[in-house]
Amino acid sequence: MRVLVAACVVCVVVCVAGQEQEPTQAQQEVAVPDAIRKLRQPFTELPLTELVSNLKNPATVKFYVECVIEAGTCDNIGKALQNLMRDQQRVSQLCYGCSQCEMEKLRYALDVLKNDYKELACQVQNFVQINGLFGSTNPCA
Repeated sequence: MRVLVAACVVCVVVCVAGQEQEPTQAQQEVAVPDAIRKLRQPFTELPLTELVSNLKNPATVKFYVECVIEAGTCDNIGKALQNLMRDQQRVSQLCYGCSQCEMEKLRYALDVLKNDYKELACQVQNFVQINGLFGSTNPCA
């Protein structure tokens, strides 16, 4: 529990610090269309406390995984996650054009999925079929 709280605090600090800094040259060069930014917005604006709460609920995690792998229904957050995974397939880059805060939030969600919901993480890995989605560890192994 303390590790989870510490991870949340670090994520919040990184997000806040990232908002105050100028974008890097790589971030400036990536032009993500407004329609894509709007599609990602529900995940981007999801409060960290709600993200943590969602990741503690196995039924909620399963709902979003089924959305991402196109095996179930989606809400706006699921569609945002689905778009991020499609970007991963298209450009072989996690969270293409994302801010540092968005990247940290998505990486945190993937880490929890890999560590706490290995079978669901494997389903995402098999759907996306990109090596390194979950870091150096393949959740299916």
